[in-house]
This record gives sequence, structure tokens and C-alpha cells, in this order.
Amino acid sequence: MSAGGMGARPLAALGVAGGGPADRVKITLEVTPRKGTAHIHYKQDGGRFPGGYESTVKLCTGCEYVARLTWQPALTVKSVHVQRQGALLPFSLQAPGATSEAVGSWAGTWMCSLPKSGKSSRVTIDVIVDTEERGEVVLPLQAKVYKPTDTACLHGNRLRSVNYVAVPSSDRGLRVASTAFFSYPV
Repeated sequence: MSAGGMGARPLAALGVAGGGPADRVKITLEVTPRKGTAHIHYKQDGGRFPGGYESTVKLCTGCEYVARLTWQPALTVKSVHVQRQGALLPFSLQAPGATSEAVGSWAGTWMCSLPKSGKSSRVTIDVIVDTEERGEVVLPLQAKVYKPTDTACLHGNRLRSVNYVAVPSSDRGLRVASTAFFSYPV
């Protein structure tokens, strides 16, 4: 396994249909626990769960997480929400990060109030970002939720980031065209 990711190609090399390079928005999502372990983990599931996601992020119920979003080109974020099955989950905005014309950033904290996942089950969490310039983009994540004392949440790859490429959709917003998980070297 390479340090760059699980067989992922660099985002610049992705040939995304539905828009030229100027239409693409590259989005990076980094999630870390606010206290405790320095990293969250993920595992490759191979699309065996409903939704067809290849990877599962491991979260703990009752734990607070810091989420950082960066995007190229820079966009003005109006709001960020976390949603599961139509229900909005509380998300607190931190001070906006540095923004230039080339790269924008945003950070916030989220308390995982999701119940523990059952055996062989996963939940889909959507991070919804609403921007002034491009409308809304939904960043999907498949997750398994553990009790904070369950050491199984520490198995798998240490998550560095989830990288998305978004292209214009027919409803003024953006749609995710590709997703890649990147891990820290072991």
C-alpha cells in the first residue's frame, strides 16, 4: 500500500466527465477527534453494504470531532450541515480558515450523537456544504459507529483525508464525481 492512498490516483489525473477542469472543485475533508486518539480510522468494505461505498469511516458515539474542509478553487461557504436519513445533526462553526483565490478552508466541530451501529451494519452521513458561487454539494460518508471503549474503532487504516472531485449538476449545485480515501503511512 502506498502512502498516498488505497490505490487512488492523484486528483489532477482523474478524468471526470460532465465538466472541464475549470468546472471541477477539489474538496478535501479531514476529520480528527477533538480529544483522545490522534486519528480516526477507516476500512475497505468493497461496496458490500447498501449505497455501494467502498470504505467505512469508524466513529465513536459521544465523541467530538473537528472537521476541516479545503477546496480549490476557493468558494464562499454559507453553511455546513451534517445529515443522516434526512435529520440534521448539530455542527458548530469555528473561525473560518485562511482563504485565497486558489484555496479556501473551513473548520467546525461535530458531536457524534449517532447510536452504536449493529453488527454488519453501516450508516450514511452526508456533509452538506452550501456555497455562494456553486450552490450545494453533498459529501457522502459511510460510517460504523462504536462505543468509545470499543478498541475495534482503532483497527484499519489511519484516515488522513477523504478527497472529492465535484462537478456541476443540473440543479445549480455540485455533485460528487469521484472519492478517494488517503491514509497516513504506517
